[in-house]
Amino acid sequence: MSVVAIYTLVLIVATAISVTSTALIIRKFLVWHTMGADSNLHEFFTERLSHILTFYNRESIESVKSSFSSMLKRSNRVGKYSRRKKREVARRVMLKMVEGIAGENRDFASQLYEEFGFADEAIKELKDRRWWKRADATRELGLMKTKRAARYISPLLSDPSDEVRILAFESTIEIDGIGSLPVLAGMLRSMTTWNAINFSRIILEHRKEAAQYVLSLVRHTDVSVRLFAIRMLGILRSIEGVPALIGLAEKGRPVEVREALAALGRIGDERAVEVCCSSLESPDSVVKIAAAVALGNYGAPSIVGYLLPLLENDVNDVRLAAAQALAKCGREGSSALETAFLSGSAKASRAARHVLDDIELSSSTPIIAGDY
Repeated sequence: MSVVAIYTLVLIVATAISVTSTALIIRKFLVWHTMGADSNLHEFFTERLSHILTFYNRESIESVKSSFSSMLKRSNRVGKYSRRKKREVARRVMLKMVEGIAGENRDFASQLYEEFGFADEAIKELKDRRWWKRADATRELGLMKTKRAARYISPLLSDPSDEVRILAFESTIEIDGIGSLPVLAGMLRSMTTWNAINFSRIILEHRKEAAQYVLSLVRHTDVSVRLFAIRMLGILRSIEGVPALIGLAEKGRPVEVREALAALGRIGDERAVEVCCSSLESPDSVVKIAAAVALGNYGAPSIVGYLLPLLENDVNDVRLAAAQALAKCGREGSSALETAFLSGSAKASRAARHVLDDIELSSSTPIIAGDY
């Protein structure tokens, strides 16, 4: 390659870099300028909408609508914006304000949201092909408790996006109340662990009235929904759910039996002691463990005799679960563990030793490293 060609190539590259750098600087300036201008417009609408919420009421809604139209015109003093841009900023401001208010003011803000046409804009965005647009609109309509939006949000419970489905679930409960849970569950299938975590968070926000609606889901056709309902009854410590859980522990599928026993252990109702004791005889090791853990939560001396045989079980986890449950049964349980450690079989002694070490119980014979 000649010197002239090399020089030309270097010049082209340098020019390209210079042009690119200049373009980036200009773009950064425009973004900065827009952000600054948006901030001024945001401040303008925050002041005006705060004034409306403070000094107006529902009876003066027509005056408020007129005031809002004037507000859009007066915003020209802040800068030259399209009507669409002004409405977009005003809508964002209203959403932000609603997050920090409650009671009559919040209800009034929701009414203004409808009257200003923001609800129509959000409902239209529910059909946007971009999932994040659908998600934002779903969350917004739930936050504003827009009643008529529920039927538009309903199809999104089957949306391809996990995020949209979760927000559709949450927003429907926000709009229609926790009583809509049975209907919502009818649209849910194959719940993932992530979805279950999110749904449980939403339900716990309505803890006081949620149990009766969760209870209706334990007979759902989808096994993932049934298991979710069983776990939630335990988390909610639902006394009214105890009979249904006992029925599942007695006659349910193995996976339902395990979850039902775990839920009964969390609730701690004495009616479940009998089924937990009988479940200790199950051939399924996981069922045995769930029953032992549940009985440990009761911690009654009367169950010591049911737990002791499990210290001889062939499965290590079963032995440990029984030993841990015994440790919660008062002095009778502790004595049984000490006896198993001192004079039981090798398997029972190891299980007892493990738990005694953990809870640092004293015994008549010092526990010395290497006793295994």
